[in-house]
Amino acid sequence: MTSPVFSPDGRSIAFFDNGDFVLKRIAVTGGSAVTICPARNPWGMSWDNTGIIYGEGTEGILRVSPNGGNPEVLAAVKNGEVAAHPQMLPGAQAVMFTLTTAERDWDQAQIVVQTLKSGTRKTLIQGGSYARYLPTGHLAYFFGGTLLAVPFDPRRLEVTGGAVPIVEGVTRDGFMGVAQFDFSTAGSLIYVPGPALLKSLQNSLAMVDQKGGTELLKYPPAAYLFPRVS
Repeated sequence: MTSPVFSPDGRSIAFFDNGDFVLKRIAVTGGSAVTICPARNPWGMSWDNTGIIYGEGTEGILRVSPNGGNPEVLAAVKNGEVAAHPQMLPGAQAVMFTLTTAERDWDQAQIVVQTLKSGTRKTLIQGGSYARYLPTGHLAYFFGGTLLAVPFDPRRLEVTGGAVPIVEGVTRDGFMGVAQFDFSTAGSLIYVPGPALLKSLQNSLAMVDQKGGTELLKYPPAAYLFPRVS
């Protein structure tokens, strides 16, 4: 099981079942997991009010309803390109994601934004990956083991200032480029410290409450975990 993400209301978790090669969702209170759709191996995933958005590498950026159905292609890629780490930007009119080549040099990747209606795409950051929009009007992204932030205007879809480092020494998966950090809606940061490249993790998915109580979910060890503060 990989790539767990919360639903917008925090009541469900979507994840990739790497045994059956499908996306599934499950209530945080437990119960049976429900299959959403087949998938190859998501290269980063997010969930907002428009649906579940995930990268499929050479297949581009896809979106599917959490209730199931056929995924739609939000952003296609050319031969030799790889798309990963998508996030829908405020207003749900444009999707941001990482674009790189088959060699997957994440520090040489581009962070791009594509308008859904016109299909127009432009580069926001040259050299970096795994960008996340913050309600403060910034983009947080990963480069060379460091988490950086840069001012961003979501209406004009433009970076409006220079980047500054936030934290050095954040773990990243070297194959899919997934950086192990997340921000709460209140602006709190959670991250996994360590080397920039991580070849394997043997962990279990767990729910942690605000008092520090931990409950392991009954699934096999995950290869990649996405920490989140709610």
